[in-house]
Amino acid sequence: MPRISSVLVARIAVIPIVVLLLSTLFPARSAAAQSTSGTLIGQVFDSNSRPVVDAKVTILNENNGNARATRTDQNGTYEVPFLPPGFYTITAEMTGYAGGPITGFRIPLNATTPLRPPHITLNPVTTAAPTQPAAAPRTGTPAPQSELESLINTTDAARRGNFTERQIESLPLGGTTDMRTFDEYALLLPGVAPPPYTPGVRGPGVGFGIGTSGQFAVNGMRARSNNFTVDGSDNNDPDVGVRRQGFVALVPQSIESIREFQLSTLLWDSETGRNFGSQVNAVSKEGSSKFHGQAYGFFTDSSLNAKNFFDYLGGPSDGENPFTRTQAGFIVTGPITKTRTQFFGSFEHQKVNAATEQHFATPTLAERRFLGLPVFGVLKFRPDVFINEFFGETLGGTPVGRNVLSFYPEPNNPGGPYGRNTFTEVLPADGRGSIFSSKVTHRFNDRTTLYARYNFTDDGRVLPSVNRALRSTVTADTRTQDLSLIFDRELGGRLFTQGRFSYGRTRLEFSPHPDSPFIFSKDSLERISTSAGDRIIPSQTGPIGELIVEPYSPVGVNAYSFPQQRSNNTFQFADSLSWPVGQHSFKLGADIRRVQLNSLLDRNFRPQVTFGGALLSTGTLTITTDPNNPFTFTPQSKGFLSGLQLANLGLPSSIFQTITLGVPDSTIGLRFNEYNFFFNDTWRLKSNFTLDYGLRYEYNSVPKETNRRIEDALALTGLPAAGSSRADTSERTAAFSASVEAYRRVLDGRTGIYDADRNNFAPHVGFAWDPGADGKMSVRGGYGLFYDAILGAV
Repeated sequence: MPRISSVLVARIAVIPIVVLLLSTLFPARSAAAQSTSGTLIGQVFDSNSRPVVDAKVTILNENNGNARATRTDQNGTYEVPFLPPGFYTITAEMTGYAGGPITGFRIPLNATTPLRPPHITLNPVTTAAPTQPAAAPRTGTPAPQSELESLINTTDAARRGNFTERQIESLPLGGTTDMRTFDEYALLLPGVAPPPYTPGVRGPGVGFGIGTSGQFAVNGMRARSNNFTVDGSDNNDPDVGVRRQGFVALVPQSIESIREFQLSTLLWDSETGRNFGSQVNAVSKEGSSKFHGQAYGFFTDSSLNAKNFFDYLGGPSDGENPFTRTQAGFIVTGPITKTRTQFFGSFEHQKVNAATEQHFATPTLAERRFLGLPVFGVLKFRPDVFINEFFGETLGGTPVGRNVLSFYPEPNNPGGPYGRNTFTEVLPADGRGSIFSSKVTHRFNDRTTLYARYNFTDDGRVLPSVNRALRSTVTADTRTQDLSLIFDRELGGRLFTQGRFSYGRTRLEFSPHPDSPFIFSKDSLERISTSAGDRIIPSQTGPIGELIVEPYSPVGVNAYSFPQQRSNNTFQFADSLSWPVGQHSFKLGADIRRVQLNSLLDRNFRPQVTFGGALLSTGTLTITTDPNNPFTFTPQSKGFLSGLQLANLGLPSSIFQTITLGVPDSTIGLRFNEYNFFFNDTWRLKSNFTLDYGLRYEYNSVPKETNRRIEDALALTGLPAAGSSRADTSERTAAFSASVEAYRRVLDGRTGIYDADRNNFAPHVGFAWDPGADGKMSVRGGYGLFYDAILGAV
């Protein structure tokens, strides 16, 4: 047997890069970019157009007054990475020189255009005097800018889309989801499509085929292969591969608290990775130097909207599904200490009052008869006393069969999708969610800044049905928390660092809805006519968790996936170093995460009763007087019995249930680490030609169960000894031993969930060429190797 090992799938995007050989022919201009912020590159000259060496350059954030400072090199060039998106004033100063600042220069997220402001010219003065500090916002020489410039990427090979604060707050949202969410912007980019439909409702996956398969699919990749970050900090649900979120509050914070949103769909640099679908990052707003507040609200009702074309006429609703959505909140921002510390806070409450019309397949009254007969007889054979007893005629099915079929309501909508078998029901789909977000910015000095952000969401939703089953409504409660600390610092020598620590937690629990208990049953008392007279006997189905009568809709909440609850914790430490040297912008760093997955899934502890199909043999039954052979049967023909016919008889084809000693305990606690290291260089060969290359290494440790429950099962620990049961026989012991040995050969000595995969090297190279050196045209290409994460739910 081969050893079982983990396999990480890779996606390769290749465009020939032979153009690199022609790079010396091109005149030059470009800039580096950061995945969570922006990088500024500029030059300082004197009045004779000579570069000014060792001039102090101050970059002032016009929103909150925070400043960063650096010095020019021998070419008069300065470069400042890790700048939050926004508008900046740029000032250069040097003893004996004076010059005006540049104001209103916009730094976008992970810029796709060269971030080169106009050159700053310093003129010598007769009396040496220090120049003024960073000028007040919006004074001096304005920087000519247009947001349309971002449509042309002349920087690197990455394919990405940026959405600025103006776009985020102006574009209409809420058309594809119950609530406004900035994830909808992703659908405006090429290669991005909604996730494939799966039965259930939008929200974190709760089992195979249940819930959404992700926020969106990129370039044909699975919708659970996207990496989500906020301010560069982890924002993933590692269990099911979606954003850390709830069912109604689909985002970790409100749209009004987002500064910029970006999605990279192809050939991003080596700093980002972990997933090969896309890289999704949102940058939150920070505090300002003046107090500011904003309140907002959105309301919609089904009476204000056109009727859904696919909403069937007739049925119990006989019209439009009721839907009312309210989404309201406020933001407040201001200084704690005006020149150093600012705060930002936002709160939003979301509420949905809704019902949805759903259709199910149920048997008609005429079908609820064995072989269509109005009455039929039942023979009772008691071999213990050697008597035959004929129970006489029953009404189309056995008492147990009638109890089983009583869980199916009568069809009520012959115009529905299942024709005369359609049962249409209006089910609740209410939801509510609250989102709180806060951020504090503190500037220690011109070289060091600290950002602290905390997000909290509390979310509840009624899921109308699971897997389109009758009586399968459940309630979902989700709570998430995010804490992120970001530390920016210039270490000196034009060396910059950004350290990030984050903690994220998701807790999800499903509970039964009053109309859909996890366990249901039906008892009845039946009057039976026998040869000895009428008798009253009880009829019981026994406890049922899920009922399947083929070919009709199931009844009850899925026994494979409920009850279920889980919580996961992710601790992240990441650090990036940026070192501009000449025409190179080197970046290197690490991203290390500790993941804890705690879950409970009582799979099939509730009995699943299935009425499938069976063979039917018809013939002649002859009752004899021989006590050893009370009757004889002569077959004449064979046919097929559907699941409904078996249900009429009360004869299940299977009853599946997990049996345990004592109270079920399916708790699992998985622990593993993610190690990511990267190196990247953006090389400005010419001002209009940039070469971007790097290498990333990813290793995810093999998950381990905290109590070794999985490892002990793989090691076959605690197997019962032969002969320890009164039911043991030599044949049964031999069969058990053979099964154990076969399982041991499959494992082949493996002691972990899967074998470690340690060779995940991901090279990357790309180029960007601006033929006219005017930012109006870009020719780009590249090659990359990317790896995906293994979902905890697997």
